[in-house]
Amino acid sequence: MDTSQEHNPKQARQAEDTIEEIEDWDADTLPGWIEKHRQKVLKNADHREKFKAEDISGDVFLDHAGDAEWFENKCKLPSGTCTRLAKLAKEMAQKGKEQDTGTGKSTDHAPLLFSSH
Repeated sequence: MDTSQEHNPKQARQAEDTIEEIEDWDADTLPGWIEKHRQKVLKNADHREKFKAEDISGDVFLDHAGDAEWFENKCKLPSGTCTRLAKLAKEMAQKGKEQDTGTGKSTDHAPLLFSSH
């Protein structure tokens, strides 16, 4: 299947999210982004509220990439949810690093976090 840039606007927006932008997101913005990209991670209102109550902004989220235990201890969420959060943060951080190391696909001022695939 061809996955060129002929995607819907939602997918086009994904391609624009950079590490720098995500680091600037507040605790209200980040959960919405997570829900759009990984619907199962914060699948119910209780999980979202616990996550938001800990004031986890984009920079804090990325600082704890891969650390499911931190999410479990801070948010008091189920271990499966914490593992998914940690994996997503790790994936985001890795994609940002890959773009930052000169793959030739970065934007004019910041690395792309997601390609439009």
